Amino acid sequence: MLNKLNKFLICLWFMLRLKFPLDLLDRDGLCSNPSAVDLLEANPEWIDWNILSCNPNGIRLLEKNRRRIHWTLLSSNPGAIDLLEQNIRYVNWLLLSSNPGAFLLLKENIDKIDWAFLSENPSAMPLLLEHVDQINWTLLSRNPSAIELLKKNPQKISWWGLSSNPGAIDLLKKHPEKIDWRELSSNPNAMELLSANLEKIHWGVLSRNPSAMSLLENHPEKIDWVWLSSNPSIFAYDYETMKEKTSLYKEELIQMCLHPKRFAKYLYEYNYDLGTDDPFNL
Repeated sequence: MLNKLNKFLICLWFMLRLKFPLDLLDRDGLCSNPSAVDLLEANPEWIDWNILSCNPNGIRLLEKNRRRIHWTLLSSNPGAIDLLEQNIRYVNWLLLSSNPGAFLLLKENIDKIDWAFLSENPSAMPLLLEHVDQINWTLLSRNPSAIELLKKNPQKISWWGLSSNPGAIDLLKKHPEKIDWRELSSNPNAMELLSANLEKIHWGVLSRNPSAMSLLENHPEKIDWVWLSSNPSIFAYDYETMKEKTSLYKEELIQMCLHPKRFAKYLYEYNYDLGTDDPFNL
């Protein structure tokens, strides 16, 4: 359990990095945000364990709280492959089929694959090319690794699926009349298209697009705060802004962090000898 000082420092660090006020964010959204795991660890009462089970950076927390894991949702988590291999009886093979980290496990269990879900798995093209008859072309259209196969089969493209595909921007620019703008609003490579068509943007979907921070900052009244909370780009390493925010209490923070009692505690815990040890080679 984190002590109060460490919890305070972690929360302070996240508040300094946040581009938006913390009190406007949604805690469920934060549970799915890969950049918010340390903040959640400092505030465990915020955690929804079902949602966290999908978070690829939440594995450390999940391993410490295995009884709270939602194994079905964990099966879609690309960071959870070791955990899933150790608990194979709990795997949901439908969701695992879409998991880009699970290719080797899926290859060893072809009879358990859900081919529709596999069709959107960017790591699964070798299997899909061996079983073209099993492909779900609507979901394949969402697969950024499938662009060449889609170009060879244009009549099978789902433009709804393709609109969210980050690898399909050139195709979409050639066929703007076929774009699904709601889906395009989620596409991290579509900022040029979206910026030129502001009236067509779905601002809720855009709020979770990690490439859309400039657009969102310019149109804060259109932000969906629940969806924004899951956007990893709301936490930024803008050191100039952080320096400005800390200027009012810089001295107090330094005094707290480098208090002699705290410093002595670390010297004792890490068995560090100031006379002989290299401080840059711990």
